[in-house]
Amino acid sequence: MQEESFVMSRAVKYVARVLMVLMLGMGAAMAADLEVRIKAPERPGDTRDDYFVAMLDLALSKTADEGSYAIEVQAPATQSRAIENLKQGALDVIWTIPTEEREATMRPIRIPLEKGLLGYRVFLIREGDQARFDTVTSLDVLKKMLAGQGLDWNSTHVMEENRFRVRRVGNYDSLFTMLRDGRFDYFPRGLNEAWAELAAHPDDGLAVERGILLRYRTTSYFFTRQDDSALAGRIERGLRLALADGSFDRLLTTHPTHRGMFAAANLAGRRVFEIPNPYLPPTAPADPVLWTIPDH
Repeated sequence: MQEESFVMSRAVKYVARVLMVLMLGMGAAMAADLEVRIKAPERPGDTRDDYFVAMLDLALSKTADEGSYAIEVQAPATQSRAIENLKQGALDVIWTIPTEEREATMRPIRIPLEKGLLGYRVFLIREGDQARFDTVTSLDVLKKMLAGQGLDWNSTHVMEENRFRVRRVGNYDSLFTMLRDGRFDYFPRGLNEAWAELAAHPDDGLAVERGILLRYRTTSYFFTRQDDSALAGRIERGLRLALADGSFDRLLTTHPTHRGMFAAANLAGRRVFEIPNPYLPPTAPADPVLWTIPDH
């Protein structure tokens, strides 16, 4: 109950702050020492960003002695559009998977925001297809099946580099309907994504596959513009304070989009297939604390 209260209080504070900015416009923004502009979700009901917004709010709240702040939600944007908006100065912070190209053109804050959970890949499949996946006993068998993936996602490149059969799809929502309609066999999702997305698509006849875990090292970082060392420094200080006092791990394990996923995933009962990630930059932190998922 205490952990749930912690998460709810963070969520309530964030929602209240965003609503205040939206209602009062520039007056509210001018009242804060720091304005942090972020993108809105791509569509109503899209919960993929919720955890990262809560983590950003946590980091900034940990450094409240450096000044007040307001998180301002801007227009919806795809990942590629958000990256361009950041570079052009229309956004202040984004969260995305690091690549060498992104690290060369934006300023990364090299703290894995979900401690690598994004690289714990489970599959959305059609209800009734579990028996097909029960026969998958090797990577070679899995690679004969067709995966649905986003057009320009980092995970798409990782799977293609590892010689999986992949169908690229340009529209996120279409991935769910195309899976439902049999256009591909499975839709790999991060452990921190699958159950929230399943709940968001209750009428598509989908399920989370129960026996396989595809795993590789990857994560998301916060990024700022290259010249915004002040904001990047404040966020990093806040994240490290949250790591030190345990609030980072509490948010990771109790956020509404994560809570219950470990029990549902039954990781100990899955066949684990490891693949390399050639796109993880060599600058990724080596400190195991930053990759250690807390007991659950």
